[in-house]
Amino acid sequence: MLETTICEEKVQSLQPLLEVAFPVMPGSKISSLHGYSLYGAIKKKLPWIGDCRLTSICSITGVRDGKKLIETQEFSRLFIRTPLSKASLFYGLAGQTLSIGEGQISLGIPTIAPLIAKSVLSARIVIIHLKEEGDGILPDKFLAVATRQLRELGINGRISLLLREGALDRKVLLVKGGKIPGYGVQVSGLSETDSIKLKEMGIGGKRKFGAGFFQ
Repeated sequence: MLETTICEEKVQSLQPLLEVAFPVMPGSKISSLHGYSLYGAIKKKLPWIGDCRLTSICSITGVRDGKKLIETQEFSRLFIRTPLSKASLFYGLAGQTLSIGEGQISLGIPTIAPLIAKSVLSARIVIIHLKEEGDGILPDKFLAVATRQLRELGINGRISLLLREGALDRKVLLVKGGKIPGYGVQVSGLSETDSIKLKEMGIGGKRKFGAGFFQ
């Protein structure tokens, strides 16, 4: 069984990744920190997703309703990136309702498309496990490790931490064990090849929970 799984991963690693985009019905209210719960809801419908190492999921955008909730809009989408051989399997989520914490979302029929290169990509949150000091993870250390991960992937680009109202955009990922800190990250000056690679591979961890998803 293990040999079969390893073989499948090797085959998938040679395939292009596609982006599956589900429209999310407007008017639903869900936690703004819903990445972990979203993955859990998808896994209940598609249990095999837990074994698909190359699949990543983006948290859903919407309009903030207070500090802890977002309300889905006409533009809200659920984005999933996955190998070519897996993409059509996600049609199983079309028309489904997903329970996310105390809220619910309903999905429409998805589109499936190749990844599109952009010279500038941003991720809402990147998670890199570092020792916290003082008020949290030191931004200089975070940036140094993030830069090293980019170079290890063979990606050339200018990496920076995103700002929000003039201050560093510190983020947290809510998981079962508590909150994991991170930062919003932007990479600019990307070639077409490096842009696609960054979309496929990301940096940092927890990519099924919405982290390290560059758009």
